Amino acid sequence: MAASFSIIIPAYNAVGFLRRAVDSALAQAWEEVEIIIVDDGSTDGTPAMAADYQTQHPDRVRFVEQTNQGPGAARNHGISKAQGDFILCLDADDELVPEALGLFAEKIAQVPEVEMVFAGYFSVSLDGDRKAYCPEPVAADPMRNFLNYIRGRGVTPTHGAVAIRRKVFDQLHYPESIRNNEDVVLFAQILATRVVASLPDPILLKYKRVGSLRYDQAAVAEASQRAAQLLFDANILPPAFIRHQAEFQSSRHLARFRTLYRDKRFAEARAQYHQAIKIYPRHLFRMNALAKYLRSLRRDKAN
Repeated sequence: MAASFSIIIPAYNAVGFLRRAVDSALAQAWEEVEIIIVDDGSTDGTPAMAADYQTQHPDRVRFVEQTNQGPGAARNHGISKAQGDFILCLDADDELVPEALGLFAEKIAQVPEVEMVFAGYFSVSLDGDRKAYCPEPVAADPMRNFLNYIRGRGVTPTHGAVAIRRKVFDQLHYPESIRNNEDVVLFAQILATRVVASLPDPILLKYKRVGSLRYDQAAVAEASQRAAQLLFDANILPPAFIRHQAEFQSSRHLARFRTLYRDKRFAEARAQYHQAIKIYPRHLFRMNALAKYLRSLRRDKAN
């Protein structure tokens, strides 16, 4: 039997770009699909736009509302209403290519036991330039896949380019207590405990957008350490995975360090670097980060 899909689109004040995401879901060359738009307490015209889609496409689009609780809660709400075999969460400012679900279905047919498939994507800059990111085949060893993910190696799962079997959400879910890094928690737990496959084809256009939550660095900083606590849950991860918590916490600080360095906020960047090394001293041997740290000192002196 062919796989069916539920595309969940969480939306908050998304009236300026929601149409692009929903139209790309409606344009899928795959019949077994439902689209669930979850409005997360928008104050603009998003609810009216979503309701209009439901009226125009009553057999394919459903619209649900909630008070503002963040993207994790919105995705969980949509998933609780879903009926498809597989869940695909599409950010409201991104766009699927028309053959996305067909490619996922083909991979699922090849690996019937698979519980998550992640594909490639195009990163679209503010100027409209595209860059393709295509994952390599996943390893047979879950630990290797887990470590590659938390260490940022290779092309890893990203929203809109991931299909997850609905039954996975009987045990796992998006954490709702954070509004950033919630996908990191879920994807890492799935990589550690479930059957996973990758698809090299880019099936998503992932747009960079000024002001989007994914680039809200204050939200990233607030959520990063809480994400480590949520991810390394002994009720979910086997003991062999739990021992990598310090490394992961340190890597979150290094990610923040790189962002602050790029923004030329050198003193703040170095504070994050110091925290990273304090938590996990082995990260001192990450030469790229160390080189940036030393350059930041020189640049501050030059100023």
